[in-house]
Amino acid sequence: MKVTQVFQDAANAGLSVCRTWAFADGGDKALQISPGAYDERVFQRVITRVNTITRIAYRDDTTIMAWELMNEPRCQADYSGRTVNGWVQEMASYVKSLDRHHLLEVGMEGFYGDTMPERKQINPGYQVGTDFISNNLVRGIDFATIHAYPDQW
Repeated sequence: MKVTQVFQDAANAGLSVCRTWAFADGGDKALQISPGAYDERVFQRVITRVNTITRIAYRDDTTIMAWELMNEPRCQADYSGRTVNGWVQEMASYVKSLDRHHLLEVGMEGFYGDTMPERKQINPGYQVGTDFISNNLVRGIDFATIHAYPDQW
């Protein structure tokens, strides 16, 4: 009932879009099975899952606006951003093979990377191994978001 109340409160406030996460770390049926290792079958299970209330598969559900590949992907082992970019390319292609109807986005904070080295000094003072520009130019990525934390940055 708590979820129902949250949605009712949001609707009463005039909100019409809600972001939710569908993942689990560790254990049985986890998306992230170990640091940096993911089970693609879990992506498939989420996208093809049939809603138990509406009986509509998520990939066919018109109330779902978009999929986000990952919340704030980073790779501090590769500051160039190429590792994350390769992952975005692979996963964008995979998700689109399962669902061509919904929009897809990466879920990045918005840090500049090697495609714009002259702007990297605008980043909040540390390297995270991502490149906002190159990741959002990947085929299959439909729109970009920026996660901003002005109080911390």
